[in-house]
Amino acid sequence: MVGDRRIGVDNAGLEVGFVPDPENWGRWEEAKALLEPARARGDFATVWESDEVMCAVMDGDELLAVATAWLSTERFVEVKLVGGRDHRRWLSELDKVLGAAAREAGAERMVAIGRAGWLKSIAALGWAKVGETDPKTWVYSRGV
Repeated sequence: MVGDRRIGVDNAGLEVGFVPDPENWGRWEEAKALLEPARARGDFATVWESDEVMCAVMDGDELLAVATAWLSTERFVEVKLVGGRDHRRWLSELDKVLGAAAREAGAERMVAIGRAGWLKSIAALGWAKVGETDPKTWVYSRGV
């Protein structure tokens, strides 16, 4: 199990859940390594901050992906960093879990900033381009 709050297991056996204490999680170093490329691209100081949640996608003992997110006072959740391998295996399940958590927290939408190429994968999940920070980096949003 990922953490103390199990969210679900999909038909492929993937488990998606929140990590209660990321820095003391036994997979912390692996999670940091998965998030590092996104951290560097976004020029963030760290891969996780104490006001964020971390969500992990597991396939048995294999950590496939991790994401960080935080709730704004303006009723949206920003999906800050996402990292993993073979995103076609887990992206939809991760999006469902983050969307449900955002709704539970009272958010009206989720936002993310990422490479323009992500649109191919996330458009089918309801995400749309709403702006850009530069021609290769776009701002995405979807309702929850």
